[in-house]
Amino acid sequence: MEQKNDPPSRLRAMLRGIVYASGSMVGLSTGLALLFSWIPVTDFVFTLSVYGAHALAVLIGGYCATCRGGSRGWITGGMMGLVYSAILLIIGMFVNNALFTTAHIWLIGIAWGCGTIGGMVGVQRTRRS
Repeated sequence: MEQKNDPPSRLRAMLRGIVYASGSMVGLSTGLALLFSWIPVTDFVFTLSVYGAHALAVLIGGYCATCRGGSRGWITGGMMGLVYSAILLIIGMFVNNALFTTAHIWLIGIAWGCGTIGGMVGVQRTRRS
């Protein structure tokens, strides 16, 4: 019988979180695209709202990754955030042919922090149920 905290179970939980984070990012980016097609915004507001959408998506992903898990939510959520940001950076570097900048460091930090917070909230929800 498989324990809740063994590595394959945590890996499945992290992959579930990445799927939920990606799905929520698709919905959030669609909503932002519709909103910004009607409202003119500056580049600063656009960049800030995209980072906010990524943060919310990773928060949702960290929460969903640890909802069914037992303990160590902050580790699972934080690792999910790091993997999510690594996937984004790899795709961004292939598409834009860009180098690693300080904005990428901010993205990694935001993704790790939001994934950790989402993981902690998800574990607390699991314990109360």
